[in-house]
Amino acid sequence: MKNKKLSTILFVVSLIIVITACIATWIRGGFVMNTILASTCIAVTGAIIFLSQNPSRHVAWLVIAGLAFSIAGDSFLAHAHGKMTPFIAGIGLFGGAHIAYFLYAKANGKLNIRVGTYVTLAFVTYYCFELTQRLPAGLSFAVLIYLLLSCLTLTAATGMQTSLPIKIIFSIGIGLMMFSDLMISFVEFMQLYPARKLIMPTYYLSQTAICIGTCLLLLFPNSKKNPVPETSEQEENLVTG
Repeated sequence: MKNKKLSTILFVVSLIIVITACIATWIRGGFVMNTILASTCIAVTGAIIFLSQNPSRHVAWLVIAGLAFSIAGDSFLAHAHGKMTPFIAGIGLFGGAHIAYFLYAKANGKLNIRVGTYVTLAFVTYYCFELTQRLPAGLSFAVLIYLLLSCLTLTAATGMQTSLPIKIIFSIGIGLMMFSDLMISFVEFMQLYPARKLIMPTYYLSQTAICIGTCLLLLFPNSKKNPVPETSEQEENLVTG
């Protein structure tokens, strides 16, 4: 957006709307409020996409797709009631959300292999030593694939070539989503029920951070570190020569 003041105003308004929705969801809870929060993030992000003049704004539609996948996945998990089929379907839909977030982050940077290696080793170790012996055969493979997708998404998020605050906010959003999933595994598979209190707050905050990070990059595209094309020096030599 050319008018930086207008961009700032739009971001502040968006921030107030999303945080208000997050707090309301936190207080009331439940699937309906979860859907309202995700829908608010979708509406705010969509509005900013239309208003932004960022040349790469079309990539932000992937974030909206991720939020939509999250709504659908939340619906299946909320109504699973101990049944394996809707639980696996929910995992699959949240996996779709991670794929969308991964593609968005990768389009705005590169993979942070170091972070990805450490995180993947930690989660795969947890899976091998704690979850494999507790998971039903039909669920074990789905959980492993989802776990790897989550790690891949964080690898891309921490490698985004944006200003540091934007990268941190978006990465925190992905990290909180992974933490919320970790708490679900504590409750569902290890019967560590006190962890239930952390599932939804971290999930709400993850959606909020993902939305805010995306809107920041849309409204302030100059914060992105645009690499100089490799051919620029050659072209300059041709002109001067």
